[in-house]
Amino acid sequence: QEYIAFCNYKGKRHAMLLKRRKAEFALLYVP
Repeated sequence: QEYIAFCNYKGKRHAMLLKRRKAEFALLYVP
């Protein structure tokens, strides 16, 4: 929930943050 709130707080950068987080998530959790 904190992550969602953070994205909503950023607003305009929401999409960019999601892209970065998705990439980081993949790097961290995909072997």
